Amino acid sequence: MTDKVYYQTAASEVAGGQLDQALWIKVGAEMPGADNVARQAKYIQLRAQELARDTMKSCAATWLRRTKKIVLVLVGLMLLVALAGALFDWVFPQHYSAPQTRDSSPYGY
Repeated sequence: MTDKVYYQTAASEVAGGQLDQALWIKVGAEMPGADNVARQAKYIQLRAQELARDTMKSCAATWLRRTKKIVLVLVGLMLLVALAGALFDWVFPQHYSAPQTRDSSPYGY
C-alpha cells in the first residue's frame, strides 16, 4: 500500500470535519501563527504518518500472532511424533532388536 492512501484518508477526515482533536491541537501548538490552510496541510501530513504507523503495527502484530500459532503447531507435532515413537517401541519392542550375526544363526552357519 502506498502512502497516497493514508494522505487521502487524512484529507477526507479534514474535509468531513472528523479530525483527531489531540493531533489538531498539536498542530496548532506547533504552528501558532499559521493560517488554517497551512495547519490543515500539516495535520494531513502528520495524520498520514500516524495512519501508516498504525497499519505497520497492526501488520506486525498479526504476523507475530500467526507465527506463534505456527510454532505451537510445530512443537505439538514434534511431541506427537515423539510420543508415537515411544508408544511404538513399547508395543513392538522386538522391532528394533539388533540384527543377528553369523554366529548366532539358528542353522549354525
